[in-house]
Amino acid sequence: MGPAKGSGAAMMVRGPRGVAAALGLIAMVAVLASAHGWPMKAMLAAGCVFAVWLLWLSLPGQAEARAAPDGGEEFGALFESAPAAMVMLEPNGMMQRANQAFSKWLGYNGRELLRRNWWNLLDSEDLRESMAATGRLLDGKEDLVQWDARFRSRTGALVWAHVRLARFGDLVLAQIVDTSRRMESEQNVRRLNRELEQRVNELTALHQEVASFTNSITHDLRAPLRQVQAFSRILMEEHAAGMGGPGWQALERVSQAARQMNRMLDDLAEFARLGRHPMTTVACDLAALARQVIGGLESDCAGRTVEWRVGALPFADCDPVMAHQLLENLLANAVKFTRRQETAVIEVGSEERTEGTVFHVRDNGVGFPARASDRLFGLFQRLHRQEDFEGTGVGLASVRRIVERHGGRIWAESELGCGAAFYFTLSGPMRKENLDEAAQ
Repeated sequence: MGPAKGSGAAMMVRGPRGVAAALGLIAMVAVLASAHGWPMKAMLAAGCVFAVWLLWLSLPGQAEARAAPDGGEEFGALFESAPAAMVMLEPNGMMQRANQAFSKWLGYNGRELLRRNWWNLLDSEDLRESMAATGRLLDGKEDLVQWDARFRSRTGALVWAHVRLARFGDLVLAQIVDTSRRMESEQNVRRLNRELEQRVNELTALHQEVASFTNSITHDLRAPLRQVQAFSRILMEEHAAGMGGPGWQALERVSQAARQMNRMLDDLAEFARLGRHPMTTVACDLAALARQVIGGLESDCAGRTVEWRVGALPFADCDPVMAHQLLENLLANAVKFTRRQETAVIEVGSEERTEGTVFHVRDNGVGFPARASDRLFGLFQRLHRQEDFEGTGVGLASVRRIVERHGGRIWAESELGCGAAFYFTLSGPMRKENLDEAAQ
């Protein structure tokens, strides 16, 4: 079954070419070890065994001894003491020799494996690929074949390994590297990826349901709300004389509640839109955005003394529309809750911390209880009475959604009567292309 005397691998490794083949094999083993994360010392030791055999075959008179069961005393000693698992096979798969590392790996002693068939140690599901690779080697189509396979140990447990076969003369030398940990890690990664994909699909479906529900609410509630407002206006305009004072006051409260509900629906629709808004991340000049927002709040500050303090605000990777909405909500909030101060002080700036750039908006307004900071950013959460400070409880929920869509976080610090401070982060350092854009 093997090649004729003086042909095949023995001819290929004679003389100087044997040295070159040996060195090349060692280099190839080193590259494979690096690429697959295998222990370098064990791989190089196994490669040296291959190389010594090649050099031994290249010596005059040794080619004829290549098929001997012991393979020569020198090679036998190296083979047996090699830290990598190695097996010497006949072309039919019968194991002629297995070193201590291979026997110990599968829980056998050396004698138990002698004259046993190699194929009986492999898992049945890997036999087809293993036999196909070995066939390519024996047919001379490839000089070296390798693949991943599972071996069954003496206890019946399956262990993963990377197998490399090379044929020299009538024998086949197999090198086996235990890859159980690597394969287990890869399987865990694949499992986690599947679970993550499932969670993403579930969250996407839930988000679509919530968006559909929100759209339905904001659309379906407007029709009866418009009727309440219309009939209230008719009563107030055409039947005011017959209602009297209490009736008029009750009708006015109904009209105010309808207007508040309409504002809440508008804010809810805006909140839902923020979740669907496609993000376009560019280098944003937050200082310019802050000045633009402050200019838009001049009408809300009419007749008041407001001291604006705009500190250092760097460029940041963010969606400009969302960033504008973020600053507008926070600054408008500060304007509203400082209206009782003789001089309102509102500060916007940033600072560098261990977690990156932290932006802040501070004011000297009425503040809120520190224990309420956890529910401050919930939808429709209000910490003050409507008659004291108008609002729908959606603004800060929108702020949180914008920040979270940018991969950041937001929190607040305050004491009742001592003003409030809102802190937030965005996605982190700017990407290089956006840094270049900001520098222009």
